[in-house]
Amino acid sequence: MRLTPKEAAAVLGEGYNADIIKRGIKQGKFPFGVAIEGEPTDYYPRGKTTYIIDSERLTAWMLGSDLI
Repeated sequence: MRLTPKEAAAVLGEGYNADIIKRGIKQGKFPFGVAIEGEPTDYYPRGKTTYIIDSERLTAWMLGSDLI
């Protein structure tokens, strides 16, 4: 199941918020998601970023599993 950064932060609990999740994914610190940079437009001059977070990979990461 695909999660939003806000939903992933809620699963991880206190100390996490959507911005932390987004930064961690972009920096490669959270292996349970990817960030896809979109093309710049007039509305999004730097391009819109889409985050794909897999709930199963998030759960495996939380449990310290080797499934990632």
